[in-house]
Amino acid sequence: NQINHKKKNKKKKKKKEKKRKEKNKQTNKIIKVKQNKNKNKNETKQNKIKKKKKRKRKRK
Repeated sequence: NQINHKKKNKKKKKKKEKKRKEKNKQTNKIIKVKQNKNKNKNETKQNKIKKKKKRKRKRK
């Protein structure tokens, strides 16, 4: 009986581990997308700043 119990516990552990890994994959995907969005935002901001500087230089 005890052996069966150990086997069950092992199975449960494996299942939990698998679920956890899946969840991590999902969250990592979401995080990557967010990071990418932020990166793009920052790039466009910097581009705008550069353009403004160029315009100022042209006016002088």
